[in-house]
Amino acid sequence: MRSRGCSCPPPAHLECTAHPLRVSRSWDLTLREVESRHIAQVMATEDGNVERAARLLGIWSSSLNQKLKYLGLSPKL
Repeated sequence: MRSRGCSCPPPAHLECTAHPLRVSRSWDLTLREVESRHIAQVMATEDGNVERAARLLGIWSSSLNQKLKYLGLSPKL
């Protein structure tokens, strides 16, 4: 999937600044880092509310609490 204005061939388009997902190269991050960043972003969006964040993530709040503990994240970000 390319962003509008990006004419780079894959996978070079991931380096293109016009690409919407370009934050860092995805292969530089571990799965744990990706999961941690995503959960932290959702938790911040939901002001630390585990119930609402879990609903957005599509998991049980008990599973989110386990992930928060495993990833060393605080529920109140």
